[in-house]
Amino acid sequence: MKFLRILTVLLLLFIMNYSQTFTINDKVSDSTYIHGTFSGSIVENGSCPDFYLTFYDSSYNPVKIYYDTLDPHIQNGTYSISVLRGAKGKMIVDRPGFIFEPPETVFTEYIPSDLYNIDFIITDTAKPKIDFIHIPDSLIINLTDTIKFKSIDNSTFTIQNIVYYQLNNNPWKGIDTTGELYDFQTYKVPIILNEIGICRIKILSIDIDSNITEDTSDYFTVIDTISPNLSITSPTGKEKWKVGTIHNITWNDSDNVDIISRAIYYTYNDTNWLKIDNTSGNSGTYSWIVPNPPSAQCKILINVYDECNNSASDTSDIFEIVDSTTPDTIPPSISILYPQQNEKIQKKTSYNIKWNASDNDTIIQTILTYSYDSLNWSPISILESNQDSLLWPIPDTNHICYIKIQVKDSSENTNDAISKFTIGDYIAPIVNIITPTADSMITVGLSIIVKFNATDNENKITNYKIFLSTDSGSTYSLKKEQAWSGGIETASIPTNSSNISEKCLIKLQVTDTSNNSSYDTSDTFSIVSPVNIKNNINIPKKFEIKISKKNFMICMEKTAPINISIITLNGRTIFYKSEMLSAGYHIIPKNYAQGIYILRVKRSDKTITKKFFKWIND
Repeated sequence: MKFLRILTVLLLLFIMNYSQTFTINDKVSDSTYIHGTFSGSIVENGSCPDFYLTFYDSSYNPVKIYYDTLDPHIQNGTYSISVLRGAKGKMIVDRPGFIFEPPETVFTEYIPSDLYNIDFIITDTAKPKIDFIHIPDSLIINLTDTIKFKSIDNSTFTIQNIVYYQLNNNPWKGIDTTGELYDFQTYKVPIILNEIGICRIKILSIDIDSNITEDTSDYFTVIDTISPNLSITSPTGKEKWKVGTIHNITWNDSDNVDIISRAIYYTYNDTNWLKIDNTSGNSGTYSWIVPNPPSAQCKILINVYDECNNSASDTSDIFEIVDSTTPDTIPPSISILYPQQNEKIQKKTSYNIKWNASDNDTIIQTILTYSYDSLNWSPISILESNQDSLLWPIPDTNHICYIKIQVKDSSENTNDAISKFTIGDYIAPIVNIITPTADSMITVGLSIIVKFNATDNENKITNYKIFLSTDSGSTYSLKKEQAWSGGIETASIPTNSSNISEKCLIKLQVTDTSNNSSYDTSDTFSIVSPVNIKNNINIPKKFEIKISKKNFMICMEKTAPINISIITLNGRTIFYKSEMLSAGYHIIPKNYAQGIYILRVKRSDKTITKKFFKWIND
């Protein structure tokens, strides 16, 4: 026993000289260890939010030391504790879910009081827990439902939740990568599916320490409870169909899924329904050989069914089946949809003529003609089928025109419709202003050089007009009107003092022989006062440039020739003057548009360059 005590003391003396590293694991439990009398401090080597150590003094009174209580998660990392321990006392790691694990032989009641440094490591190996709160028993196709689940972790919040669905045992597909947190640790994710069958949900939760949990829900069904839409479009009622002739029964239908079958019936006495056809598919039309007996009380009934056996029905209005020997005296009906009355159609284009035609029997011929006077008709086309549109090459003319469409049924009954419209040139010319440009500065008294080009589909531009605005386009005044000569045009617009402005615009309008017109507007440019250099008789001491809000001042200590340049930032010289300046002060007004400029004054012995700003209110 004595030997063991000596060995323990030697071991502890060795340990006191080194920092010890231990691990705190996430095991959802607490532990208490004997550490001796508390006195000392905690030193962080990393971040450890909401982690505290509880030390018990020799009277077993607890004292807690906190790192940070704002974040409920302990970060992984390495930390140090400096503790002055006496002969008695205890220390506890009091964070639920984490325990402090030093070797039991390190601390005993017999260790003398001293300052010890203890290193420890925090790790989290616990996986999040997933609880399904709401998974639908059944989901209606194409309608949104919500999946709700809790993703719980010892660190309070998981970092990411990935939600998948599997429909009819096909590969998993992602729905959402986060979900919306609407209650503490509870997420909701919308789901909408466009296919019926069986489905299940899988959730992958990942916490801040990359621990992963996967859970899968039970199967639920995706169903369809919505009936199709159906309307019969032929017969529409009052038709007279001869026995033995062929007529199309037509209908429109739609469904949120797919219509997979249909059944067609007819009655001749409004009591007994006889089957015409019952097949899969959904064509929207059926060619029917009209049977006996003749009757004035006939109807068509159609039923359609979708994948989930939802159905819809529609019944036509009353029509008549007549004996094949009964003469047909009812003409077809015809109405022209396009061209509409008084429509304007561009010549030398293709135009789609459209019409509606129907008959109690069968339309066997459609004749299309056109005329410029509604008396003499020229052919467009003769159609031997009952179609309802035709693409027509429009003639190269400027004229009022008429379209006539005549239809004929199998009993030689005819009917026609006429539409009046105008053929002409309705395409406006295209015009483009080349100058003035955005950085143009026109000295008042000089002319604005307007350069432009224009094109027309008929090459028949007749004239152009030039307008000037000095208030950003609020008002314009006509400055020039002239006949068009073709190609690139150049026009000069005189200026006067009333035109001085930094908000100038040119608007140019061109017109063709069909009175179609269009215009283009230039970029904003400036009309400025002339630049005069004024001399001050005082003599400066050196050659320099001074810039004020309104002016430049060139200071000349001697008479010499100079070159003055004002340059825009894109390198364009907007002012240049070369002259002999006498000794003295010379003022140049800043008559320029708002912007940034470079002033360069060059003398044989020196060149001065300065950047300056011109604001709109300067």
